[in-house]
Amino acid sequence: MAKITLTRSQWKTFKTDHHLSKSKLFAKADVGPTIDSLQKAQKAYTTSPSAKTLGSYFEKLDKLNKAMTKFVALKKNKDELTNGDKAMKKIEGWKQEISKQMKYLADYQRDNASALAQSDVQSLKADFKTMGF
Repeated sequence: MAKITLTRSQWKTFKTDHHLSKSKLFAKADVGPTIDSLQKAQKAYTTSPSAKTLGSYFEKLDKLNKAMTKFVALKKNKDELTNGDKAMKKIEGWKQEISKQMKYLADYQRDNASALAQSDVQSLKADFKTMGF
């Protein structure tokens, strides 16, 4: 399984290098916090693969994809991004990476649903045990 390697620091540097200002009007286009939540979900899934952690990871990938789409739309509207420029190509590359990972996870979930569910059961049993049940 490939990991999403984009970090908030890389995103911030990318925006600075390409003079892409932050807009307070479109909070849902703020990609940085979405990257942070994705990294947490990715770590949770790689640490303890289960249906629950896979679902969360998939959801965060989808949110990042949507945030990037909104960011692109906003920046195109402000004439800060145009199709084919270097910054746009970089964003498209990240979006392709996200799409590939989402497809991989969907296929993996389909092919391994029972094993992932069993991991959830084992995790729940361990939680109950630590609670004294």
